[in-house]
Amino acid sequence: AKADLIGGGDPLFVKVTTGFVYKPLYGCSAGRKAFIVGMWGYIYFCENAAAGVTVLEASSITTSNLNHVYAFDENNAVAVGNSGVVLYTTNQTSWSMAPTVPVGIGVNLNCVYMKSKTEWIVAASDGKLYYTINSGTTWFSKTMPGTAPSTMMHVAFSTNSVGFAAGT
Repeated sequence: AKADLIGGGDPLFVKVTTGFVYKPLYGCSAGRKAFIVGMWGYIYFCENAAAGVTVLEASSITTSNLNHVYAFDENNAVAVGNSGVVLYTTNQTSWSMAPTVPVGIGVNLNCVYMKSKTEWIVAASDGKLYYTINSGTTWFSKTMPGTAPSTMMHVAFSTNSVGFAAGT
């Protein structure tokens, strides 16, 4: 319960194991529900933790590991992974490969932030951020100022115009 976290109590966490085929790697909540991505291109959805997860995508689009997912709402989400894979959904259940990807084989996408249904920003293992304003039809790169990191690990926004990126 949220009150347990805020009130300093000892919250009871429930481990969800039912429904996973391959190891989950990252999850993102969409209200009281969650998208979860994992190894071999699997995407799961959790509507009720006690009931486990449902497989939404089972390696039919990609077999690359999916490293991160971000949900704009319960229907719109983007998942990214190894070798530049970018998958998205506009209806929660049907997933597609983005029309183009920002990087090639050998560059992994570590994180994605979905600013809107069409504007996505990804952090890549080549030390750059990439963004699209048209749902992956075209991509633009953004190099970090100063000494560029070798790998971009995370990107997030606190407001529509203020963002943060972390790299190694």
